Amino acid sequence: HNQSLGSFEAGQAIVRGDTSIHVWAPASSQALATFRSDWDVRQGGEPFISTESLALSPMAFVWWKERLEAFNAKFGAVNFRSIGKALDEKTGWAGIAQKPEWGLFKFAHTHPAQSNSGLTTLVGYAYEFHQINRGLTMAQVLDPAFQTWMQHLAVSVTGLSNSTGTLMKEFVLKGPSAYDCIYVYESTAI
Repeated sequence: HNQSLGSFEAGQAIVRGDTSIHVWAPASSQALATFRSDWDVRQGGEPFISTESLALSPMAFVWWKERLEAFNAKFGAVNFRSIGKALDEKTGWAGIAQKPEWGLFKFAHTHPAQSNSGLTTLVGYAYEFHQINRGLTMAQVLDPAFQTWMQHLAVSVTGLSNSTGTLMKEFVLKGPSAYDCIYVYESTAI
């Protein structure tokens, strides 16, 4: 293929019959599960000759140091619940750390329908909401209380990039005026 495609985009191209793609290395097992489901509906049968995991990269919150220190002084820990509290602060950094010049609190992750890390973020929301480490069920994902909490959090997210690499690059190039904290693959942050 002449261009680089994201995991979901490449998976959809394969399902549509794009024969120019010979090797697909999705960034997440979630993209693989989505692909298998789409393939089964459209093509049927086993789509792969072989599969194997090549690497693992956990997700990480990436901050500007000064902002992280101020956030921790107010909230004590970084997690999706404390991020949600910071996003709810109507006066932004004025209410969080007496820093009105920092403006509103700005948190970003990638678009969950266009990027593996965005979908992984939503899964992280669900795990945190239900206070579990594994075994998330569809019933928990569809729980109305979780859906309400997730939607409340999602509407406050700053932009939704379609690429983890693009989001990380924007974080560095635009600085704290655009983002206080982002959630990306640890390998991307490094």
